[in-house]
Amino acid sequence: MYCSKVAATILTVAASVLPACHAQAPAGTPYTDPETNTTFTTWEIPGPLGLTFGLALPDSARQVDATDFTGYLKCNTAIGWCGISLGGAMTDSLLLVAYADPNSKLETENAVAISPRYTSTYSLPAPYTGNLSITPLSAHVDESTKSFETIFTCASCLHWSQNGTEGRAKTSSGMLDLAWAISPEKPVIDSTGDLRIVQHEKEGTWVAQV
Repeated sequence: MYCSKVAATILTVAASVLPACHAQAPAGTPYTDPETNTTFTTWEIPGPLGLTFGLALPDSARQVDATDFTGYLKCNTAIGWCGISLGGAMTDSLLLVAYADPNSKLETENAVAISPRYTSTYSLPAPYTGNLSITPLSAHVDESTKSFETIFTCASCLHWSQNGTEGRAKTSSGMLDLAWAISPEKPVIDSTGDLRIVQHEKEGTWVAQV
């Protein structure tokens, strides 16, 4: 499993904030990554604090709910963090939080860390303790464009279970509820060794056609 070298602490906002804004139309845009030769369906949230999220699903995902995917995530912040909810909400969904890893050198496969998180309340998301595996395929941090991006496989990420609560992303429906959040603030490792990630500055939800 690929996870951050230190635990992440995320300062969150009230329940009314997360659905505040939405992304583009459900139909995504194809993008083929030249480094991995993987073709994704992508959705872009434009702007200085936007992001692009892409999915490559198994061919059978429209017939049988997929559990795995290959993901693409580009965040328009060079030193902050961004996150995706695979269930369309902050609570009771698997959250993937990505950031430029301060413990790694740039332009290496570990230049971007991904931390799976989970919460059942609008409080600090804890590390996800369920069975999943995240493997980085490529990662880049670009200070000139103030962005970072990563491509990764996420096995057993489209269904989740923690503290007796289960959920899944139903790819067979052809539509997925997703959510996003982003902050330009640099993560800081505190005196206890925890990685502190400040509250997101922008967030929203969208329905993605897969």
